Amino acid sequence: TTFFLDGAHTVQSLTATLQWFAHATATPTSTNAPTHKQNPNPRVLVFTCGHERNPVELLLLIHHQYNSTLPNKSFSRVYFATADSTRPSPVSMPTLEELLYPKPVRPELVVGTSNRNRVATWPETLGSVWNHLTANAQTETSFESVHCNVNGTATQVLHDLHTKTVLEQTQPQQQPYDVLVTGSLYLVGSFLTALEWSEESHH
Repeated sequence: TTFFLDGAHTVQSLTATLQWFAHATATPTSTNAPTHKQNPNPRVLVFTCGHERNPVELLLLIHHQYNSTLPNKSFSRVYFATADSTRPSPVSMPTLEELLYPKPVRPELVVGTSNRNRVATWPETLGSVWNHLTANAQTETSFESVHCNVNGTATQVLHDLHTKTVLEQTQPQQQPYDVLVTGSLYLVGSFLTALEWSEESHH
């Protein structure tokens, strides 16, 4: 499994990150081969962003640009994770209704508990936004074909991916994952810690 980490959290920086990820995970098999290899590794998205930002425009960018730059392939798994640390914010967390307005909320696309007395976590809200965006998009990939995980820490996401890898190793021609971690510098820092990365080990 290969991890691609970039703390991009604006439309401009995220656009560059997606182009980098597309280029880095596309390996032509010959000089006459298409730009993207026929059977790329399954791709995984791990995302969060500060609730002060507009997650709709960021997630819509990921969904649209990813599918345009990497045809016939989408993320096989999507994680909306929590960073180990965040900064204080005077801005209140928006609700799903506020983020999707004027479009209505579809209950079958809402992630998390059905308990109306509990406020959804931010990763749950991001997962619900993603489900609505991908369900409404006219693409080959619908929300039903992508497993969406929410509320996991970096360590929990790594454990889940490791478990999936071990279970799938029994399958013929099982390929490693290409994992894109983006949307927040705090999230990237959490993954560097969970991966036990250090500048010395990198060199």
